[in-house]
Amino acid sequence: MNKGSTPKIRFSTPLPAGEVVSLSVVFANDEGSILIEKDETDVTVGDYEISFTLSQIETLGLPDTGAVEAQIRIRDTSGTAYISNIVRVDVGRVLKEGLL
Repeated sequence: MNKGSTPKIRFSTPLPAGEVVSLSVVFANDEGSILIEKDETDVTVGDYEISFTLSQIETLGLPDTGAVEAQIRIRDTSGTAYISNIVRVDVGRVLKEGLL
C-alpha cells in the first residue's frame, strides 16, 4: 500500500460472521510500536472474511519506506482465540505528502 492512499484491507478467517465475538487488527513497525489498531467496531465482519478501509490520515502515518507488519486476533462464541501469522506489508512512499 502507499502512504496517503485509502486501501481496502481484507482478511480471510475460519469463522462465519455470527461466531466472531471480538477481534483486533494491528499494524506495527519493525520495532513493534503499534501504528494502527482496529477492533470489531471498526470493521465489517462477513462470513469467513473481515474487511475495512484505512484512511489517508492512517496511511500517511506509516513509515516512508519499507514495510509494516500486520496481525489479526479473533475470539469466537466458544471462547477460542485465533491468531494469524504476522504478515509484512510493503509501504510505498509518495512524492508529496498530505491529504487530497
